[in-house]
Amino acid sequence: LPTRILAASFKMAQQIRAVALAGAHAATIAPDLFEPMIHHPLTDQGLRGFAEDWAAVYGAGRTVLDALAGAGPEADR
Repeated sequence: LPTRILAASFKMAQQIRAVALAGAHAATIAPDLFEPMIHHPLTDQGLRGFAEDWAAVYGAGRTVLDALAGAGPEADR
């Protein structure tokens, strides 16, 4: 019979990592464990750097949609 593994009942983030590495297909994760798993200091640093670079090129408060619509820095010239 084809089977799929659903891992559940975690108390620590390390347990979730371990079952993922072991090949579990899915996991139920409580919000208090999931939230810290999606944050990493290097990700936060990279996002800050991207936002600063974006603002330097396109201006603060401009979005990707603004840039695609031609409302980037070239439109101000």
